[in-house]
Amino acid sequence: MTNVHERPPDPAEEGLDAVVRFGPLPDSGMVARRLGDAVFVGCASPDYLDRYGTPATPDHLAHHRCLGYTTPWLGHFRDWVFADKGAVFTRQISGKLNVNSAEALLEAALAGPGIAMVAAFVAHEAVKAGRLRVLLKDYIAPGVPVSVLCPPGRQRTPRVRWFLDVLQEIIPSPPPWEEITRSG
Repeated sequence: MTNVHERPPDPAEEGLDAVVRFGPLPDSGMVARRLGDAVFVGCASPDYLDRYGTPATPDHLAHHRCLGYTTPWLGHFRDWVFADKGAVFTRQISGKLNVNSAEALLEAALAGPGIAMVAAFVAHEAVKAGRLRVLLKDYIAPGVPVSVLCPPGRQRTPRVRWFLDVLQEIIPSPPPWEEITRSG
C-alpha cells in the first residue's frame, strides 16, 4: 500500500512493517538497511531546451523556468543541490508549477514547461528514450542515502525479509540509472 503523508511516516507509531526513507536517518531506535544513494539530476524535455536553451551552470537557472518540488512537512520547496570541484552548494528554486510528487514532477518535465530536478532512477527511462535530457552533468551532487527502516524485531518476519530480498534483487549494483549522471 502506498501512503502519501504530510510528514514522513513513523513505522512503529503507525504499525508499519517497514518504510523507505530518503536522506539522513532519524535517531529513532529503528533497524536500518542501507539500499544505496539517490542522485538527483536536472532535466528538461528536448522541446523546452529547443525553445529556451540549455543552462551551462547552476547560476543560469535564474533565467529558466524551473519546476519546484514542495515538501509539505518541512513547509518549503526542496532546494536544488549541486557540486563543483568537491564543494556542495544549493540553489533555492520555486516556479510557476510546484508539486509534491516525484511522478507529477516527471510528467511535468516531460510535458515541456520547464526544468525539473528529479532522482536519476525516476528520470532514467525517459532519458534513455530521448524524452528528457540531463542537464548540468558537471554539477551533479553526491546522492542522498536511501534506507529501509523497520521497528526492532520486524526485520526478521517472513514478509519483511521477503521485502528486503526483493529490494536487493531489483536494485542491482551499480544501478543502471547511474549511467545518465555521467558526463560525456
